Amino acid sequence: MNVKSSTKFDEMLGKLRIYQKHPQLLPFIGKNYENGKFNKLLIIGESHYIESRKKEEWDNIIKNWYEISNSDLSHNDIGWTTTRGTITESEARFNGNIRSVLRELGEDLSSISFMNFFQRPAYYKQSIEHSKKDIEIANETLRLVCDIILPDCLLFVSKKSYWKFDRNSDVFQNKKIEAVSHPACAWWYKNGGKHGKQKFIDFIKNEVQK
Repeated sequence: MNVKSSTKFDEMLGKLRIYQKHPQLLPFIGKNYENGKFNKLLIIGESHYIESRKKEEWDNIIKNWYEISNSDLSHNDIGWTTTRGTITESEARFNGNIRSVLRELGEDLSSISFMNFFQRPAYYKQSIEHSKKDIEIANETLRLVCDIILPDCLLFVSKKSYWKFDRNSDVFQNKKIEAVSHPACAWWYKNGGKHGKQKFIDFIKNEVQK
């Protein structure tokens, strides 16, 4: 099922600095995000990554990500960092497992919003090695996005992202916030999924479903 993102918030989101340079990073917003069976839920991943290439070419993109724009990227790089495309269409285990759990709950992507915490991609199939700047931009972007789309619940599906999350802002007050294991790692299923899949399901049932 190909679920398209709502564009309702795009004008406001498009004013954010990172999305002016890299509009392909815009969060996915399901059409039922505000009026479905869920309280407004923002699922937060870790980062995109870009395809393998010669190291010097890779480094040039990764290290200069905040200075370059998507006009400096290849067609594949834009595709691999398009949040709305990857969450709805990518067959990667991370995306597939999120969609699968939502189906088990009788829902789909139309009921949620989704973005990655880190706004810079990582090297191909690697967890991001973040800098102080990456953390600052990640927190600034998340805070501004939440101020626009006003989620009731935040669910981190990356402990690395959650550990660097700064909740000391009024925009996060009175929100239900939880973190689970990365859906593509072994901890997603380990010990009955108590750190991953089952914890995800429990949070949805206890805090998100109306």
